[in-house]
Formats: sequence, C-alpha cells, structure tokens
Amino acid sequence: NANVRALAAERRMEEFASQTGGAAYIPRSVEDLDNAFAQIAADMAQQYILSYYPAADKWDGHHHVIAVSVKTRPNARVRARKGFVVKTRDRV
Repeated sequence: NANVRALAAERRMEEFASQTGGAAYIPRSVEDLDNAFAQIAADMAQQYILSYYPAADKWDGHHHVIAVSVKTRPNARVRARKGFVVKTRDRV
C-alpha cells in the first residue's frame, strides 16, 4: 500500500533527522512547501556550528553520548546529534 510505504518513509526520515540533530520537513501538499522553506530559512539563520575533539581516552571505538544545551537560555530549542563514535587510534 502506497500510504503505508509513505508513512514508513516519513518515520525513517524523522528518526534519521532526530539521530543526526536535524529536522524533517514533510509538506503534506504543494501549498505547504512555502511554509517548509520558510522554516528551513529561519532555522538556518539561527544556527551555530560547534566542533568537538574527543579526549585521548575516548578514541576507543565505542559510542559516546553527548548533550548540548544553552546555559544562558534554558528554554532554547537545541537540535544536536545524540552521540558519536570515534575509531580507535590504530584505525585512524
């Protein structure tokens, strides 16, 4: 069924966006495209890019959970990846 496939694809897109710190914009009609693009433009105008370099003892090939927040704005909406995996030093 096309509706079931579309719903499954939508859920995969939302899960992928959640895991990578992104957002899924899924317009329901052509008319919704303007709103989706406006939201994307607004999000991009308010984004920051953070870099992170793990400590030497974290180069272990395991998944490490991270949390990003804004201390001065506790109600700020933050979208960020939930963790990272770093290859072991001998595999870099």
